[in-house]
Amino acid sequence: MYNPSTAQGSDSHNITVFANDTHGNMAASNMVHFTIHPADIDFSGKVWTGDVFSLRFAYGFRPEDGNWNEDADLDCNNHVWTADVFILRQNYGNEY
Repeated sequence: MYNPSTAQGSDSHNITVFANDTHGNMAASNMVHFTIHPADIDFSGKVWTGDVFSLRFAYGFRPEDGNWNEDADLDCNNHVWTADVFILRQNYGNEY
């Protein structure tokens, strides 16, 4: 399982999604491949000043607030706060 608070560098994953329809029939998706780039808030391919500014503008906000930026919530706890700063700091300078 991906843990954003300990991730460093790029993590690649493969998943298969299983779901039941309303009749209880199970179906599986094709395998999906995705890569996680921790702290690359602005999706530039590197963790740099743009990400610092994005986190700064989202700092202190929650989903119900007007300035909420889900991408800046690096620890996925619905609050952009100190732990998110530490994750960004840990990954600062990484290029993906």
